[in-house]
Amino acid sequence: MKGLRRKFEENFAKWVQEWSGSPVLLKNKVRGMSGLALIIFLIGSYSGIRYQAGDFFILSMCLSLAMLYKLYGTLRIIVRRGYYVVEGTVFHIQSRFKAGRFYRVTLLLDNGTTEVLMLDKNQHVETGKRYQFYFRSTPMLGSREFGAFLDTGNFLGAVEIIEDKC
Repeated sequence: MKGLRRKFEENFAKWVQEWSGSPVLLKNKVRGMSGLALIIFLIGSYSGIRYQAGDFFILSMCLSLAMLYKLYGTLRIIVRRGYYVVEGTVFHIQSRFKAGRFYRVTLLLDNGTTEVLMLDKNQHVETGKRYQFYFRSTPMLGSREFGAFLDTGNFLGAVEIIEDKC
């Protein structure tokens, strides 16, 4: 019993250390998903019991479990540091106002090279500003053929870097 408790304490300490060192973007994603799962569960359970709608109760439970599964996946990414960051200044934006799901963003990296990202049109960036783009470290299929990073499932978010001008 003592060995199990010690193992739990070591794992919990590791988790807390990884959580405190993770980016704010990922922390906010976890908080949002956990809040959404809780709201879906509470409202669905209340409504299902109150109005004797068993199917509504079961549906809300399934949706809550799906959100908890996504939450678990994001927590695994944070704890295992399964993400990487592409940081650079947005140099050029192409096809933002054309039909389609993605638009092309060209980043100018610190070492002088450029990197092309295909971002969802819901993710807004501006030319001339500096951003950090977070991706899962799993290999992105099809990215070499396009010559760009695709954000289908691997894109975790972007944060604008505000530089002090002191």
